[in-house]
Amino acid sequence: MFSKKSTKKEGKEKKDDAQQGSDEPAQAAELKKGDYQIQVRIYEARDLAARDSSGTSDPVVEVECMGMKQVTEKKTKTLNAIWDRVLFFQFTNLEPIDVENGTVEIRVMDANALMSNVLIGAYEIDLPSVYRLKGHKQKGWAGLIDNSSSGNKGIQGYLKFSITVLGPGDEAVIEEEKDDDDEINPSGVLMPPRLEQEDWIVCVQAFEARDLPRMDQMGTAGIDAFLAFSIGSGDEVRTTIVTSRDPIWNQEIHVPFSVPGMTKTLTIAIFDYDLTSSDDRIATHKIDIDRLKEQTEEANFEPPVGCDPFWITLYGAQKNVSRSNSEIADRMNKGLAESPNYDGQVLLRVWKKKVHSARMEYINLPRVQDKTLENPKRQKEIKKKKKNHVVDLYSFDIKAKRVEKEPRQNLKSLRTMLLKPPINFPDDSFFSLQFTLFSAVDLPFEDKELCIELCWGTNILNFTPKKVTNGAINWTPSRETKELPSICFPTFNHKDPKFETMTGDQLRQELRKQAPGKFTEDRLASFTDERLRSEANQLFVGTSMVPDIFIYLKRGDQRVAYKRMSVRRLMGNNFYRPTWVSLKEDKALDAIPAGETAGNVLIRTKIYRRSGFRSSTIELEPDPAFKARVKQDWSKLDSLYDVQEKEEYELRCHLYQACELPSADSNGSLDPFIVIQFAGVKGQSEVKHQTTSPTWYQTIVLTGIMLPTDIDLAPDISVIIYDEDAFRNDIVGRFQTKIRDFFQKKQSQHADGKKEMKWESIMKQDSPDPYWEDKIYLENPESFDVGGRVLLSWQLYPVSEAQNYREEHIWPERIDATVEVNVVGLRGLMPAPFPVNAAFIEMDCGNEKFKVQTKTSKNPSGSDPNFLEIYKIKSLIPVEPKFSPYMNLRIFDSRMGGAIKFMISGGSMSLEKFLPWNKQAFTETIKHSGVGWLEAN
Repeated sequence: MFSKKSTKKEGKEKKDDAQQGSDEPAQAAELKKGDYQIQVRIYEARDLAARDSSGTSDPVVEVECMGMKQVTEKKTKTLNAIWDRVLFFQFTNLEPIDVENGTVEIRVMDANALMSNVLIGAYEIDLPSVYRLKGHKQKGWAGLIDNSSSGNKGIQGYLKFSITVLGPGDEAVIEEEKDDDDEINPSGVLMPPRLEQEDWIVCVQAFEARDLPRMDQMGTAGIDAFLAFSIGSGDEVRTTIVTSRDPIWNQEIHVPFSVPGMTKTLTIAIFDYDLTSSDDRIATHKIDIDRLKEQTEEANFEPPVGCDPFWITLYGAQKNVSRSNSEIADRMNKGLAESPNYDGQVLLRVWKKKVHSARMEYINLPRVQDKTLENPKRQKEIKKKKKNHVVDLYSFDIKAKRVEKEPRQNLKSLRTMLLKPPINFPDDSFFSLQFTLFSAVDLPFEDKELCIELCWGTNILNFTPKKVTNGAINWTPSRETKELPSICFPTFNHKDPKFETMTGDQLRQELRKQAPGKFTEDRLASFTDERLRSEANQLFVGTSMVPDIFIYLKRGDQRVAYKRMSVRRLMGNNFYRPTWVSLKEDKALDAIPAGETAGNVLIRTKIYRRSGFRSSTIELEPDPAFKARVKQDWSKLDSLYDVQEKEEYELRCHLYQACELPSADSNGSLDPFIVIQFAGVKGQSEVKHQTTSPTWYQTIVLTGIMLPTDIDLAPDISVIIYDEDAFRNDIVGRFQTKIRDFFQKKQSQHADGKKEMKWESIMKQDSPDPYWEDKIYLENPESFDVGGRVLLSWQLYPVSEAQNYREEHIWPERIDATVEVNVVGLRGLMPAPFPVNAAFIEMDCGNEKFKVQTKTSKNPSGSDPNFLEIYKIKSLIPVEPKFSPYMNLRIFDSRMGGAIKFMISGGSMSLEKFLPWNKQAFTETIKHSGVGWLEAN
């Protein structure tokens, strides 16, 4: 966001690390796949620029993190505001690359009642830079800059904040707060005006694209494509417009950025130009600048040695379809949510270079001539929209005396140039795919015909449409197999230097970790070091440019759900064995009826690769020997697995309680119930009302479950959490349980002496110990709430052995207890929608029969009522801390003397640390006892 201008003066030594936060790198701060929580604390702002005619502002802080946005409350008529508010952003099952590309943007806005809010100043930082700091935390003052087109230059104020990034296994470090000085130390401000910076450029050579989607109904090509490059929130630099689905640009673009800087991600977006409306974003791709090769020669603007062209694959929302939610489609096209559609590939070469821009005063670059823009009306419209392709790469504000410009001949490589096509294109490889479809369960659209479609690049396989019966489809007689015998994709055949320095044992460990199941231990042991390096390079380097494979669930011509799988994962795992995959609903379409799931599909894939071909030198056709070997291997696979043999089972789900579920109602509450889906059979729990921490202690029994004798071929158990509403039940979250964990393979011997591997249950015949399931996938991608947890256990057994599994109550040992609550008051109750009149609180400890209600209060005000009373709640409390209930609080507003009551908010808190018999936790609680505030939803 600071790439256009920079002022340079001599920097001063930093005096206080506490003001900016420690810049020591964290120990082994490696990004991992899993759940992440980003905590953004907004302390205060000072010396804000005035945006109102009264000489003040009404500041409010907007924080946006990876597509999610939260705001603080508004402060009125002030240039110095204090919030001290913590905002939580919860993300589940993130890939490391998602965190690498993630940023946090903090914007201080001037709030307006009738017009749009006006930007005062903003600051942006990327998540990896915070995660690598000690404690995974960045704290300090930041200078705010107006990065809009309003023309406000310089620092627009200062904001004190902290950002903490917690990944899998990380714990928040609680530090003692220090009293900062009243004066802001400029040397401790992040990105201050006097901070010494170096100017760099990212050089991008954009050659061509292919397989772009048709965006317009008019014209032969149906698309007017151009690329836009930006870093952080900086200005975009664009290529020319080419009317073609396979456009050729052959241009070099330079994108400026500053070091040190907090945003180090190059964003590459492809657009379709529209004359009469805003341009359509097709897809977005992001590249980490730190990983780019650097041209170290000062006068050389050519690509550095080893910087080869590569294809990036574009993914976005489905095109040319009617959508129910365009906002989610926009997030997909911006790369902020998983995209369900292949949108082509772009050939680029990218590197970075440090430049001596302090000697330059101002450079106007010549216009890139585009023959598609000869129409004068079109030229005028483009100029009006600031898309005239005049690229001002640098505009430096030099406050010192006028300096001599660089010689003109040394500046010629700083402009957008026409290039010759590169000679060293990536190599092409032949791939062959066999895809087998067995069955599907938990499908929507009962009694309707559905179809499965596979897409790999522009190659499509359609399978026989089938009617959904009891939520399931079986492809007769036991499977349907189709093939893509000869597909050509670009691949890398060069060697990764990382693998060249690794020993044989290290290579084996890397292959075990990244490609589980692809190689047996005997095969890995037999490989030489050279063979191990070859396998690693082909798997990790060679498939990086190959598009992902999509499996779609179609109703008619509409792709209502999908599964996206990377080729590296398919080649690195035992996917030649039948495997269940879970489909995801395309939320941009929202075509699946409320309360129904997208389903699970049993598939088998096998991919072969033959590399070493160059498209510029030979005919792209595999030799007959390769085709014959693939066909022979496919025929062997067809005889390996059969899913026709089945046995009847029963499933018991012992459902105890849940806690901290995400709220689904406007009053911050939930009416939860749980549905179990397994192999086409469903079961449902009771409905609990107005709580995000319900207690069930209920056993859900599913009967008539037909499972294959090979447990590997059985589907997962789907657990779906619903919110009951008057007109439609909404899905709040879901998770899955693999039944393979309930069994183990044992060798049995028949009477004739023949040995056989057989699956046997390892479950207890009485009620097994429950466990907390916390990997709950949130159904709402915009939700700011955590996923919550569910306490449950399972029993799965053949019907023939049902007599061995006794039905018992699942209540743990409990004792009569009294929970004493000192209710002091409520603070900051928001209008819902009218200002609060007289509030009261309803409390229970997991059992609605024993709930207690406070008096109504509006003293000193309806939004901040005091109660100052002690209430006692009698309840049966489990002895074992694992079963400790949550205390539910519901806040109501009372009107017309109590004749009208409605819930406005709620919350819950665990009683585990307040149990006197839980001595260690209780001792800590007493030690730190005092008045505390529970934040309501």
